[in-house]
Amino acid sequence: MKSQNFIFSSLIWAYLTGFPVMGQNAVGLDSSDGVVRDIRVTPTVVAVNKVMPAVVNINTESVVLLKNDYDVLLKEYFGWYIESSPRLGKAQSLGSGIIIDPEGYLLTNYHVIERATRIRVTLAVSGESFDAKFIAGMPETDLALLKIVHDQPSLTFPSANFENVDDLLLGEEVMTLGNPFGLGGSVSRGILSSKNRRQIPVSEQLEIDDWLQTDAAINMGNSGGPLINIHGNIIGINVATFKDGDNIGFAIPTRRVLETIGHVFLPEKVANSWVGIQFDPVSQKPIVLGVESNSPAAIAGFREGGPDSQRQRLANTRTL
Repeated sequence: MKSQNFIFSSLIWAYLTGFPVMGQNAVGLDSSDGVVRDIRVTPTVVAVNKVMPAVVNINTESVVLLKNDYDVLLKEYFGWYIESSPRLGKAQSLGSGIIIDPEGYLLTNYHVIERATRIRVTLAVSGESFDAKFIAGMPETDLALLKIVHDQPSLTFPSANFENVDDLLLGEEVMTLGNPFGLGGSVSRGILSSKNRRQIPVSEQLEIDDWLQTDAAINMGNSGGPLINIHGNIIGINVATFKDGDNIGFAIPTRRVLETIGHVFLPEKVANSWVGIQFDPVSQKPIVLGVESNSPAAIAGFREGGPDSQRQRLANTRTL
């Protein structure tokens, strides 16, 4: 009887104080402004909902050379090698990407779209599908820049922002977003386990220093998706997982991503226009690293250095 009275009293107290009980909505009262808010809306939820509209699922088609199963069987068990006529077939692969510009430019892993004859992207939230074209990529950093193809001049896309370079905290909460196993927009949560991992055990050696390591699940199909922090900003691009361990995933850090973008996201490559200027891709201010002689940028008066040292002659800006 005493236990029943205790339970009944507890329920009465919970009802009077607004504490959530079974069957009630989990809401809390913000004493600062008196506005009732859903206590489930944590910073993690806010961050995920900020970035997820910019996440895309990538489906690619490529032409591959198909092996004859009988040839393989004879060679493996009898040592006979019979070369049959080669056959061409289509192979499909899945991956993830993240839109970084409202015009539809997006990042993914190079290995996701390598040798693809067709690239199809689907926005994780809206479900809209578009073809995409390859703009540029660097196999050595496993990053590729794509652009969504459409015929609507006024159409823009949700995009995600990068966190400030090297603004990382060991042990901070992080989330991986992507398309694992073709399941669509998916979220995994963990912590930043290392911010300068070296010599990671992946199948191919990539020219990247200071890998990010996380225990947030990175599965097949997550490649190319973003690793984000609690602010809802990109801190890395998911790339690989350690197959012999559990919850050991790796991402390309923002610094390396921006450096790659600085090499491929140029007017010469995205707009077929020669400008002849190179900016520091990781600086918060526009710092000019180099200007080609007799280029439109040189004629306009751009010089190496930061904003304070630039001498810009605007008389010839029309040539840009």
